[in-house]
Amino acid sequence: YLLLPTIWSGGVIALEVLEGSVNCKRFMSFLKNMVHPHMNVYPAPNSILVLDNTAIHHGAEIFQLCAKHGQWFLKLYGFWEYFNQLNTGIPAYRSQT
Repeated sequence: YLLLPTIWSGGVIALEVLEGSVNCKRFMSFLKNMVHPHMNVYPAPNSILVLDNTAIHHGAEIFQLCAKHGQWFLKLYGFWEYFNQLNTGIPAYRSQT
């Protein structure tokens, strides 16, 4: 199983438990159906989508989705411990359950 979380400073926005791996199509479905409805137009809270350097996180379709709805898309390159989901996402999820 795979845990696919979306987090912000206030906690978990979206969380999906999947069986198997995630490809670009599955990830875009998660963004469109579970994450995007909770996002706002920039500069409101939840208006910047920050993704790490995983290959499926950097397709043009993600940028286009954000641009179409007035949101920003920030790509991280390399390993940034501060944004690591295991360090920040799991404790945030546990605190809400």
